[in-house]
Amino acid sequence: METRHDTTTGLVDRPLQNGEKDQLSMQRFEKALGAFLTYARAPLSVALQGEWGSGKTSLMNRLEASLCAGEGSQFYSVWINTWHYSLISDKNNLLSQIIEGLIEQVVNLSQKQYPEKLKHLAQEVYRVGVSLFWGLSKAAVKSAFAKVSDEAADKADEVLFGQEPEHENLDLLRRKLEALVEELLVRNRQNGIAKRGFIFFVDDLDRIEPSQAVQILEMTKNIFDIENCLFVLAIDYGVVVKGLEAKFGPQNRHNEREFRSFFDKIIQLPFQMPVNTYVIDEYLKQLLTEIGFLTETDQKPDLIEEIVRLTSLSVGTNPRSIKRLANTISFVQLLIGSQPDDQPIKQLTPNEKLLIFGLTCLQISYPEVFNLLSENPFLESWTYDFAKTLRLELSPEALSFSSSNLPAHERWEQIIEAYCKHTPYLTKNAHNILSLLREMKSIAQSDRGSLAMVLPELVELLHVTNVKSDQRAKLEINNIRVLFSLDQRLRPLLEAKLRPPFSQVERKGRMIATLRYQFISKHPNAWAGISASVAHNHLYLKVGNHLHLARIGEQETDAKAWLERNGKLELFQQAIAKIDDLRNHYPNFFYSNIPQMGLRIEKGDLVFEQAFFRVSSSTAQLYSEKYVEELANFLYDYTRLALDVAACNWMPT
Repeated sequence: METRHDTTTGLVDRPLQNGEKDQLSMQRFEKALGAFLTYARAPLSVALQGEWGSGKTSLMNRLEASLCAGEGSQFYSVWINTWHYSLISDKNNLLSQIIEGLIEQVVNLSQKQYPEKLKHLAQEVYRVGVSLFWGLSKAAVKSAFAKVSDEAADKADEVLFGQEPEHENLDLLRRKLEALVEELLVRNRQNGIAKRGFIFFVDDLDRIEPSQAVQILEMTKNIFDIENCLFVLAIDYGVVVKGLEAKFGPQNRHNEREFRSFFDKIIQLPFQMPVNTYVIDEYLKQLLTEIGFLTETDQKPDLIEEIVRLTSLSVGTNPRSIKRLANTISFVQLLIGSQPDDQPIKQLTPNEKLLIFGLTCLQISYPEVFNLLSENPFLESWTYDFAKTLRLELSPEALSFSSSNLPAHERWEQIIEAYCKHTPYLTKNAHNILSLLREMKSIAQSDRGSLAMVLPELVELLHVTNVKSDQRAKLEINNIRVLFSLDQRLRPLLEAKLRPPFSQVERKGRMIATLRYQFISKHPNAWAGISASVAHNHLYLKVGNHLHLARIGEQETDAKAWLERNGKLELFQQAIAKIDDLRNHYPNFFYSNIPQMGLRIEKGDLVFEQAFFRVSSSTAQLYSEKYVEELANFLYDYTRLALDVAACNWMPT
């Protein structure tokens, strides 16, 4: 993939601002909430509920823009971010400083509108606010009073620290605020000004300590429960529940009413962010195009539909999660394109992009499952022994069946299903996890062959964006020594199996990279090769050969078309069926290439290449009696089958 300088390589995670296009089709919800607030009888509070990143702040920004900004707007806007206050405030002073911030904005707006006429009422509000500021430093309080007038600041010491504040000041403060707001709005009506109230936007209440969030809710209810004041609060019911546990104990069916009664007393309209209704097609398309992952030729409906499908099974429709996904994809594509100068830049096919996208979705949403794949990325090779290392309760009999009506050799589904029972979150999402991997399997089969062939490479690629570091010892082998030791164990077993048409088995060639066995018969195609390598910290054993089926001439270029034209396509399909039967008979061996893709024309010869692989975690496992015996059986049966395929009449009749 080529790296272009005009392509964005990262996306900023920030809420929508005024005037930015809404790409999630939130307009009707925004319009309905705006109308509700416009005609609501105040005082009233609306709670915007939703997980982090679900768009609460974006919605508040857009409501503020439509209701409080511009000429003729009907409300003054008071905005406060409680999380920002929590980062710079002492825990004991957080409540006081937030209330001070709200009051300060009301006073400043009033003073700005009518500097002299509302001066006295503004001073009264600050004077009565002593009870809220008590406990702060003298300098901080005096500074707050100085914002009203120099006279108020001069008298601050006498007012604040000369005597203890009276207990009734909280109620008195509410009445003073009410008088200030009412006088402001009366003068607005007299002067033909449209502003008829305040909307308080209180953001990120769900990001601070739940008990403090509850205190802020109670205090705002007591102080600002006045005419012409509306509140829009980013607060989830679950936060309120946690904040009230000290008072009511852990929530259960016996005390649920107490929790709900508190919430209902503060909140008159709960609004759940409709993340499940977000239309993310265009949103995803724009983000992935912006980072250069999708080109103009990629933007086909079926590809976008598959991307949406993979996203829905993982990160869902949460805008923040989607942006994080896009940022990871942005980095991975740059990593793929960062080849040495003397090597060509890899151009990804649409299906390769889908596989990278799908695995990134898995890594972000279900990191535990991604870490499981990191331990053994050869997913189709998972066995009962691997399940035991994960301490999963699965019998060998259970692993021979599939709960999803898929072929029995795909034991990975049951292992993942059992693994998901470790945590409630994975249990809840087990269906989506399996569906995501099945989607990737289908994509791999339509392009490069099998998920087993591409998954290890992709897992290795995404290691650099994984949260968990790889602490495993690096597996290293000496190829010649491994093949020599394997030959010492393997050849006696092969010789004991010899039956016609095989009369003898010989090791051919130098044993450097490949261990090649030639079975003596009348046909030269009776051979198979074995190679060993380390791939993704596992020992990877490859078994296969290539067969010369017929001499068809160098003018031919399409092998399948030649078969069909000469009436040999059915013969080839019968050969494939036999290879599939062999594969199913040996569930620990997997296709290294899909059989249909092994047919090609090479220098005028019709050639068929087929390979299988077997994975082990160590050389000790490779040399075990059970492993070597199974390898000998497979090697013999595969060579016998290859001879049958090669001996067929492939020449035109």
